[in-house]
This record gives sequence, structure tokens and C-alpha cells, in this order.
Amino acid sequence: MGHLWVIPAGPPLGSALVEKSEVVIRNFFLPFLFIRIGLLTDIFSIKDWKAFVSLGMILVAAYLGKVWGSLLSLIWFKTSTRNDLLFGCFLNIKGIIELLVFLRWIIYKPIDVQTFSTLVLFNLVLTAIVTPLISIFYKPRKRLDRISKIDNCIRTLQSTLPNSELRILCCIHHEDNVNGIINLLRASNPTEMNPICAYAVHLIDLVGRALPVIVPYNTQKRRLVANSTDRIMRAMTRYSKGSGAAVKVQPFKMISPYNTMHQSICKLVEDNLIPLVLLPFHENGEFQSRTACVQNFNKNVLSYAPCTVGIFVDRGLTYYHPSNICYNVAVFFLGGPDDREAMALVSRISSHPGMSITIFRIDLLENSVESENDRCLDDAVTKEFMVGNVGNTRVECHEMVANDSKQLMDAIKKEKDFELVIVDFAEGHMMSLLVIQSVESIKQGAKLLPP
Repeated sequence: MGHLWVIPAGPPLGSALVEKSEVVIRNFFLPFLFIRIGLLTDIFSIKDWKAFVSLGMILVAAYLGKVWGSLLSLIWFKTSTRNDLLFGCFLNIKGIIELLVFLRWIIYKPIDVQTFSTLVLFNLVLTAIVTPLISIFYKPRKRLDRISKIDNCIRTLQSTLPNSELRILCCIHHEDNVNGIINLLRASNPTEMNPICAYAVHLIDLVGRALPVIVPYNTQKRRLVANSTDRIMRAMTRYSKGSGAAVKVQPFKMISPYNTMHQSICKLVEDNLIPLVLLPFHENGEFQSRTACVQNFNKNVLSYAPCTVGIFVDRGLTYYHPSNICYNVAVFFLGGPDDREAMALVSRISSHPGMSITIFRIDLLENSVESENDRCLDDAVTKEFMVGNVGNTRVECHEMVANDSKQLMDAIKKEKDFELVIVDFAEGHMMSLLVIQSVESIKQGAKLLPP
């Protein structure tokens, strides 16, 4: 019978084994398995039609019994009929496991060729019926569409009280993201009167596990060998302890496939009333193989998150001692809800003694579709910010007029360089900000999001 290996699911060992063996198994062994099942299936062997009908009725009764059993949950759990029917369909689809059981039966002769062929045919018909139904009616994004509508989006930086805790969800793909995020948190001016609660989530691609998980990370547990998650959370908790009561870190580990990871992020945002999500920019030279997955993840979070989303492009933010932070910050204000969110973030930063802030109020003539109501709100936000910083010599405001985007970029390039640049960058996405280092990085704006 060979050897049986028992290994823990998920990373690091389970994921590594699956990743190494998946190509060979999926592209070589699976096709031969299906070929063998097809060769053993003989529809001409079905001659006893009475036995065929009897077995077929038993199988149909078993399929329908699972559906009716799932509908009984309506009585106790008050769930929707649509979800119960979908659950019943899921119970009837076992995939390749069921075919392996049939193959084992025919090899060891508990069943004959006619019974085996009948089982395979009914399994094939059921899969052909149920799979399209699931793909049509299973819409997990409908809930995300509902909570991400602008009317329901009440968790924004503008709605967060000035002297209250600011909750930020920091997504971390790998250890290189940690230093930039910590420096950005330092620059956000956390104090005991204006604390920050950072939800640090280490995102791990799900490989070798059946179900995605998101669990709080236990910082008190001692580990003999530290992995990537341990080093990331150790750095975040060390920063939290060093900042006193100004920054509190809530560490999480999320293991999920990238194409559905945004659903768990949105659920975490919704449950904890988080107004800002920070996503690392998806381009990194050492991780090109994952760039497309991370890019799609960023796009999904931008589309469905019920809060403000910021893409953080880390070009090596200069490190300073916490007591000697000194950054030049630029905000390019074109108008609209995203730019007003940028002003809300800068309002918190402006009271930091080491921050020099320059606001560029831009009048882009080609962008003349802004409503009168938006113009009034833009004027009110900028006026409130300048009134709140009267006498603050580290805050400047400049007016810029440009006929088109090209002329605007030429004007921006003539300005001095900045360590932090905050700008609205994703037209059509709700509450999206871009936080980058240096004006030169703006030239890469065309690559920041998928088309």
C-alpha cells in the first residue's frame, strides 16, 4: 500500500509540499486518472435496466435528501432560502474524492462494471447541472457591494473625531513592508490624546489548506524557530511598546487565496469600524511572481472596502529617531471626496513639530465636471484646515492653475522634492489615497492600478 504521510495543513510545510508537487500532480497524474476512469466506464454494459433505474432512484433520493436537509436550517437559523439551496448543492459535489472511491470499488470488485458506469454517469450529470447553478447564484460579492456603497460608507477619516483613536488596518505581505509602515505611523503624529490603533495583518497566500483562516497572533507564545510572521509581529509590537500609549497594535495572521482575500479584509474592517486601510504597492522587484495577485487584491479592496483605502508606495522613507522626525509633506488637492480625506489625514499630521506641509490647491481646467456642492465642501475643508493652522509656519498653501494633466505634471516637477506625497489617484474608486515618497514617484502613476 505504500507509505502514508501525515503533515500539518497550510504553511510552512503543507504549503511548501503542495506548491512543489501541484504542477506534476495536476498536469501529469490527474489527466491519466481521468483517462483510466473513462476507459473503465462502459455504457454498453448497462443491460439490466431495472437495476439501473433502482440505483438511479437511490442516488437521486440521496441528492435531494441533502438539499431538503439543508432547507431545514430555515426553521432554526432563519437563513435565506437561496443560501440553503446553494448549501445543499455544495453538499452534493465532492469532486475527485468521489471518483477515487468508485475507482477503488471497481478495482477490488465490490461492484461490477454496470454499477461503476451508472455511478460515474450520475456523478457526471449531477456535476453538469449543479456547477453552472452554483456559478450563477453564488454571489459572495453582493454583500460587499452593499456595504461598499457610498451611502453606507460612514467610516471615513473625516467622520473620525479629532481627539479620538484612529484605527488603521495595515496589510503586510512580507517583511520589507514593515519598516515603511512603521515610519508612516510615526509620521501620522500618534499621541496619548490622539492615539492610533494599528491592526497589523500579515497576508499569506493559501496553499495546501482547505479553508481560509484569519486569527489573532499570540505575541506571548514563545517559539523555538521564528518565521516571517513572528519577525513581522515582533517588530510591530516592539514599536508599539516603544511609543507608550500612543500606538496600540492588534496583530493578525490571514491565510487566504489572493482572489478572495479582500472579503476577509472587508469583514475585518466592518466588524472593527476601521476608517483607513493601508495597502502596500504591488510592485516589488524581489516578488515579481506575486505582483499580479497582489495587484488584483489591491483592486478588489479599493472596489469593496467600506472605508478609505490608501496605497502606500514605499521608496525608502528616511528613518529618523522618533523624537527627531522631520519630513516634507505635500498634498495635491484637486477636489472631491478623496482629496477631502487627504486633508483629514494631513490635519492630524499638521500638529507634529517635525512636519512641514505644503498644500497645492489645483484648479485643473479640463476637470470641470465637479458639482457646485463638491466645490463648496472643498472650500470649507481647505478653509477649516488653514484656520486651524493660523500661525503655524510649517504649513503653506499654494494655488496652481493648469489646462490639462500634462501641464499639471510639468508644474509639479518644478517643485521641491518631498518625503511624503498624498494625492487622490483612483477615479471611480471610493475614498482612495496614494501615499508615496518623492514627487518623482508620481510619474509611475499609470502603473499603480490595473486598467
